[in-house]
Amino acid sequence: MKRLAASLVVAARQDGIKPKRAALAVTAAVESYATRMGATPRRPSSTSGTTACTSNKLIDYFEPADQGRVSVYIERKKKRRTSRHAFTKLTAMAHGRPRITEDPRSA
Repeated sequence: MKRLAASLVVAARQDGIKPKRAALAVTAAVESYATRMGATPRRPSSTSGTTACTSNKLIDYFEPADQGRVSVYIERKKKRRTSRHAFTKLTAMAHGRPRITEDPRSA
């Protein structure tokens, strides 16, 4: 959750979005996440991870003039930030098996 909120703040700053508008987007994302997580136990486990807030819903919280830049930013990040990339970055082989690295920044 902290990482999501921080990412939204960084993206907003990078794209010159007003702090008040960025704060509204962060609040909306956190509230949406909390609402979804509160509903998770009532859903089958096979669907628990598939109802996350979509980028389109998030983009709607930005001013129309900012939505294009935010959309481009999200699409650019989506292409690079995949689970395969994270696995490669966050693990190292030890004794023939992948192990989580203590400090992925040093790898």
